[in-house]
Amino acid sequence: MISREIRLRRYPSGRAGAGDFVTVERAVRPPAQGEVRVRNLMLSLDPYMRDRMDPMTRYVEPFRLDEPLTGRVIGEVVISRSPDLPAGARVVHQLGWREVAQGPSRLFERLPEDGLPLEAHMSLLGMTGLTAWVGLTQVARMTPGSTVLVSAAAGAVGSTVGLLARR
Repeated sequence: MISREIRLRRYPSGRAGAGDFVTVERAVRPPAQGEVRVRNLMLSLDPYMRDRMDPMTRYVEPFRLDEPLTGRVIGEVVISRSPDLPAGARVVHQLGWREVAQGPSRLFERLPEDGLPLEAHMSLLGMTGLTAWVGLTQVARMTPGSTVLVSAAAGAVGSTVGLLARR
């Protein structure tokens, strides 16, 4: 089986462009015992990722050149050699921007069968929602009756903070 990956070819100078990335095809071996193969359905593209396209380390490690970009990915198990994740299970992982991810089942988190659209697990039930909730309840320690001011509320996390605060 062949899987395509999107890799960082070079660190962009200024705005990232198509020439900074390359699509590579690579063979995927059959899954070993304890592994699963996942067909990726959604890849996150988040603002923090631009900072990771700079070789200088900040709060998170930079992307490595000639390796698949990483970020939150949602996929579906298509082959399972693990009792933990059956074929058909929807999962989230951080194994990179690729059509097919494969590895030990412990690298994949099974999503609940909650009837919600998968997109919700990329936003409100993903890092955006978690960041907003932690900031509001753990960092700011909002209590009933609090006045909440959110700077940069046009962003995904800020908008979600506003929704949670109102709720």
